[in-house]
Amino acid sequence: MARLMGKAREVKAGTYQLTGPITAVGSAYQLRLGDAVKSEITFIEGSTFTQIRKVLAEHAGLKPESMGLSDEALLKLIGAKEANPEGLFFPDTYVFSGGVSDVAILKPSLSTDADNARKGMGKTQPGTSL
Repeated sequence: MARLMGKAREVKAGTYQLTGPITAVGSAYQLRLGDAVKSEITFIEGSTFTQIRKVLAEHAGLKPESMGLSDEALLKLIGAKEANPEGLFFPDTYVFSGGVSDVAILKPSLSTDADNARKGMGKTQPGTSL
């Protein structure tokens, strides 16, 4: 219908939930608005990287792009500088539209704490001692 209306380029990808009867024009409008159903995934504080990867693999709303990759290959893919993944990912709940890859979830969850700690090594704040 969006194509017939000349609006096909405005359609937004995602998973949509129809709540009751809807016309073809109404569904095309909803697809153009991008009013997609959101999913979420939570990384619990203290989780190991193996546990985080398991949570990602078991989430039905994610594309499993990292499946089959070693931890090292995955870290390289998301731009991490560290070789050890433990402690690199910020524990939080991440909200996303359906069809997103697991790699796309890991990139923003990559914590900058490791970079900040490395930059601050050997430095002390005024008035503090080691």
